[in-house]
Amino acid sequence: MSPKRKPAPEPESDDGSPLAALRRKRGLAFYTVASMAGISPPVVRRAERGEPVLADNLVAIATALEVEPAQVFALWLAAASARIEREAE
Repeated sequence: MSPKRKPAPEPESDDGSPLAALRRKRGLAFYTVASMAGISPPVVRRAERGEPVLADNLVAIATALEVEPAQVFALWLAAASARIEREAE
């Protein structure tokens, strides 16, 4: 009998990312969301960081999280605004 493998640890996420907080509240790893949304894990990470992503990918993430796309767009926009403010400092 082979020993069970531990899942790979989730990489550090941006603290305070509202989209990451929603994902964690749903009990999902970003790898799981990516798989459910049919997109690559780096796209989920970029969305959580407020980096540029296609609107279609945000809709796919919303579908995976079982929320309205407008909610994901708002959370992404909040993360993008925070990222822009940090970069401006």
